[in-house]
Amino acid sequence: MRFIGPTGWRRWFEVLVLTFVVSTIKFLVPVVLMDGVGNVFGSVKQTLWWSDQAEAVKAIFHQEMMVSDMAILGTVQFFIACWTYGAGVPSGLFLPSLYLGAAWGKLLGMGFYYAGMLHHISDADKYAFVGSAAALSGLGRITISLSVIVMECTINNQFGVPLFLATMLAKWVGQLFNEGIYDLHLELKHVPLLEPMGGKELLDLRAMDIMAREVKTLPACAPVKQLVGLLQDESHNHHGFPIIDMPSGVFLGLIRRSELLHVLERGKKFDFHANRQGAFGDQKDLVHPMVYKLSPDEILNQISEEDLDKQVNLIPYMNRAAYTVPHKASVLRCFAIFRSIGLRHLPVLDEQSRIRGMITRKDLLLEHLHEKKWDVYASDVDDDSEDEESG
Repeated sequence: MRFIGPTGWRRWFEVLVLTFVVSTIKFLVPVVLMDGVGNVFGSVKQTLWWSDQAEAVKAIFHQEMMVSDMAILGTVQFFIACWTYGAGVPSGLFLPSLYLGAAWGKLLGMGFYYAGMLHHISDADKYAFVGSAAALSGLGRITISLSVIVMECTINNQFGVPLFLATMLAKWVGQLFNEGIYDLHLELKHVPLLEPMGGKELLDLRAMDIMAREVKTLPACAPVKQLVGLLQDESHNHHGFPIIDMPSGVFLGLIRRSELLHVLERGKKFDFHANRQGAFGDQKDLVHPMVYKLSPDEILNQISEEDLDKQVNLIPYMNRAAYTVPHKASVLRCFAIFRSIGLRHLPVLDEQSRIRGMITRKDLLLEHLHEKKWDVYASDVDDDSEDEESG
């Protein structure tokens, strides 16, 4: 995903190569094992390799298998899963994980049988069942809900304890190496999803340590030219803008990027932009549901040269009750606000209610907090060394 990109010929070529390689492997492995294509038909290897994965999982659960079949199937499926999970194709997670876990679980159960630890070879089917749940739990870090779902599917409460133990152990072992597959995909797509609980870094940092200091602000009555320039600035693709009182700089409210586009589009349509800063007329037609019929570029291209010198009163459209925090507030408090309310922007104010910075979800990610903590620690060490030298 990182080197191929989300679109383009590389992504298309990746799908072709992936389909060709996986199909070739799935076809050739049973042919080589059975010494010919004709010997595969009607055998259990046809179900394992050529049928869909749902039928293959059922066969592993209920039919007798050879140790070599399970070992080869588990090994090949493991490498195929490692490749397809990182490819840009909807390969799925549920059935491939059950398929892989069932093969490994059955192999473990058969090993216990031949070691004399099980009385019947059919007991290996139970290990296949528990192994399929453990594999899915280890990949997706799904524990309690997965155990309940799988147990309900069997209509047998006797599997409850083995399922809970296997899924919990699979999750703990997986956490020793990396995050779950869903968390890794969120990281690759740069989705700022916050963890349920914050780390120890939250206790030592303040809002002023992690906030973005270069904040693009707007006056209460802004020229159309300023709004257009701000929205077209690709170097600062912000989605929320504080509105301040001029010239005191006191924070008045917050307005979103989509709302600015809506105001420009409706104001152009009804000609409600004032020619000068001052009193505004009736603007009830601007308070209209936002229907995204036009793209941002189309809205901005509608603005003529004559409209650039007009003024826009942003006070009726801003959020006057936006959540804010003082600049000395703990990051733990900011984290709790984002987690409980689902904010996108959190303005940081000083003692005079002037804007000092802005905090977003990306600023509260653990890797970002680690960097900020070391920056604060380094600055404190430099300050202490300077005090010692001056003393």
